Amino acid sequence: MAPSSSSGSGKQRWVFQLDKLALVSMTLGLLLYVMPFWAEGRLLFAFWLTFAATVLHIYTSHAGGAV
Repeated sequence: MAPSSSSGSGKQRWVFQLDKLALVSMTLGLLLYVMPFWAEGRLLFAFWLTFAATVLHIYTSHAGGAV
């Protein structure tokens, strides 16, 4: 028996929203690298934000394909 389409749509929507968050976070992290002010701690914060967002994007890309 095939699974109903309604059970997968909730998870698919959740993964899609997480993926959008990851893409926005990666963009923000990369923009922080070139920001001309807020010098102290900026690169460290930008690196970890970009890194975490990239890992989240990898996860959501794989999870979205399995849905």
